[in-house]
Amino acid sequence: MEIHHCENPVCRFVTRHAVPDICPLCGGAFFLPSDGSDLVAADWVALGVESKADGRFDDAFADFEKAAAEGDAAGQCMLGLAYETGEGVAQSWPDAVLLYRAAAGQGNAQAQCNLGWCYEFGKGVPQDAKAAARWYGEAALQRDPRAECCLAICYTNGTGVAADPARAVQLYTLSAQAGFVPAMRNLAQMYHLGRGTAKNENAALAWYQKAAAQDDARALFMCGQFYEKGLGVAPDAALAADFYHRAALLNYAPAQACYAICLETGRGVAQNQPEAVQWYTRAARQGDVQAQFALAVCYEQGTGTPQSWGDAIRWYSAAAAQELPQALLNLGICYERGAGVRRDPEEAMQLYRRAAALQLPAAENRIGALYERGDGVPQSWSTATAHYRRAAEAGYAPAQCNLGWCYEYGQGVPEDTAQAAIWYGKAAEQGFARAQCCLGWCYEFGKGVELDEPRAVELYRAAAEQGLPRAQCCLGYCTEKGIGTEADPEAAVEWYRRSAEGGYSRGMYNYACCFENGTGVKKDLALAQRWYERAAKEGLPDAMYELGVWYEDGRCGPRDTAQALAWYKKAAEAGHDRARKAVERMEKLV
Repeated sequence: MEIHHCENPVCRFVTRHAVPDICPLCGGAFFLPSDGSDLVAADWVALGVESKADGRFDDAFADFEKAAAEGDAAGQCMLGLAYETGEGVAQSWPDAVLLYRAAAGQGNAQAQCNLGWCYEFGKGVPQDAKAAARWYGEAALQRDPRAECCLAICYTNGTGVAADPARAVQLYTLSAQAGFVPAMRNLAQMYHLGRGTAKNENAALAWYQKAAAQDDARALFMCGQFYEKGLGVAPDAALAADFYHRAALLNYAPAQACYAICLETGRGVAQNQPEAVQWYTRAARQGDVQAQFALAVCYEQGTGTPQSWGDAIRWYSAAAAQELPQALLNLGICYERGAGVRRDPEEAMQLYRRAAALQLPAAENRIGALYERGDGVPQSWSTATAHYRRAAEAGYAPAQCNLGWCYEYGQGVPEDTAQAAIWYGKAAEQGFARAQCCLGWCYEFGKGVELDEPRAVELYRAAAEQGLPRAQCCLGYCTEKGIGTEADPEAAVEWYRRSAEGGYSRGMYNYACCFENGTGVKKDLALAQRWYERAAKEGLPDAMYELGVWYEDGRCGPRDTAQALAWYKKAAEAGHDRARKAVERMEKLV
């Protein structure tokens, strides 16, 4: 390729491109061809930069080599960079360092900064943090923005120098004001955290926005965080989603994960769960652990994608491999239940222990449940309660409720209804339905607390409205009998219905009683029998006994003493005293 340079002897414009109409440096209009003999080192550097920009790395290397051969510092630095990147020559850190050192010794700021980086990370030289900081400092004295930023990082982290956040802020500011984008981002973080300067979220956002204007992916992401959380600015979900989207398009995995959340939930954008899965996938494939976990949940629940246990397990495993506590927990639950994998309570226990070691209370609770049942481990109430207690003391409501139950029934701890009520209360305050129901039971019967039937009804209602079948049954009973509230048979039947349809055997039984007796509903023996049978199949002794009575009395057709005796025996085996007496009576008759 031919070389041309401006005919102006003072102007050093040189190019291998087609000559322009007007010289971009001096405005001249005439250009002369050159065989290279009239070029100086700076010209070869300029040609090398042009060749590098064009992707002609072999030409660039040759140009830089010519400049370096003349002892030109810029040429030495650029040739060193070619050796560092392996552009136009075999990659070689030792050769890069040799050239950087030569240029740095001549005061070339870029080479000094590059040499500092080599020392910091041990590239071509033994790692030496002090030498790194020294060379960054030499370049920073020449107001090299990148060196100022690198030296600021050293002061931030105490790398090769004593940690000095205030000095770091000064250097970040100089670099950021010179337009160096990473320094803008780092300075924003210092303001955000209040390190080396007063905490100032407005200033932090302003610097993030300046970096974002240069399409810096992390800065765009942080702007999204600020607008999502309302840090130094009014919350704006739509603007947050837009920042996340812009960063996501730059392939920044955390932003892809956050934008996926926006799409999944419809926060700031139109809800689009299939597209959310696509973004989760892109971030997950880059190793973003939160995206891997969210993607696993989508596959488990069939959110935005067909349900797939195989894919759920794969992504839970990927996130668990990065020690994400919630992924370890969920993967453990899969092994405990045999969902998507062979049931393996021992493997579940190992996963729960890893999550518990990472301070996840829910994992402690699951460990307690395995010991309570003796599932994969020897049954031990004392060990179960110890784990429940750890999780409970960490504020985990299900464990607080479990510990309360242990105190109520003296399992693993001395029976203590007052302690039971205390732990039920802690969980109930968090809106945990099962604890609200248990605490309601305490107030209804004065167990560990003063009897307070209206308070019991209040707690039953709170749990019932969350869909807890047992609480719905308890509320139905109170409403039927006028305990702590006005009697209302019709409302009671509705609560019993919800409880029965929710699968609670006592709710089925009470619902059947209403149809048998016409309480709050039209009498209907066929429906009563149907619900008694369902409650009996769920193992409720009272329902088994009642069916025995019905078959013996012929309430559901012709008398059938064989069926009656069979149901009485089932109820008796379950500990029902009246059924036991009925069995004895009928066997004497036989």
